[in-house]
Amino acid sequence: MVPYERIVTINPSASAAEAMQKMAQNQIGRLVVTDSDRILGIVTRGDLMKTIRTRQDLGVSDTTYR
Repeated sequence: MVPYERIVTINPSASAAEAMQKMAQNQIGRLVVTDSDRILGIVTRGDLMKTIRTRQDLGVSDTTYR
């Protein structure tokens, strides 16, 4: 188990690109989504890739993927 102090988090308003960058910088495959120290969920690299792929298939050109 990872100590609380070492858990990498992200705000729910962050874009998919920001989340992917944070994962790459920390060499991890998931982030804990938090808002003011309240845990909202977990997002994985696979979640983000699926979302990006689906948006591309639908022709959505927004690159922020919020």
